[in-house]
Amino acid sequence: MTEDQKRLANKLRQQGQSYAQIATVLGVPKNTVKTHCWRNNIAAPVGSKPVKSSFCQNCGKPIKQPEHIKTKKYCNDKCRITWWNHNRNLLNSGATRQVSCAYCGSKFEKYEKSGQRFCSHACYTNLRFKKGGCH
Repeated sequence: MTEDQKRLANKLRQQGQSYAQIATVLGVPKNTVKTHCWRNNIAAPVGSKPVKSSFCQNCGKPIKQPEHIKTKKYCNDKCRITWWNHNRNLLNSGATRQVSCAYCGSKFEKYEKSGQRFCSHACYTNLRFKKGGCH
């Protein structure tokens, strides 16, 4: 766990969150959180029960869950996009593949099912309107 994750885990545990809830927020296994708390003598407050709320996976802020709607993982779109941009390695590795641009020939990654043929919009317009040079 990173130092930021450790600090957030400590804070959430002191608020009475369960190991599973903290693990979901941090994106680490539950046993990693449990081991960190055990080694550092971090316990939930006496008499506290796990809170039935969730926290943003990116920033750790509490999220109010509307009834009858799928559980939210992020507090807003900015946090969702930021989290995915920093955790692209969690994507299914078989879902992307490396291909060559149809215009300039440079290599880029595309999703398996997408019809993407160009590395950039500039290459697309250059080929479509028969302009010379890439980028």
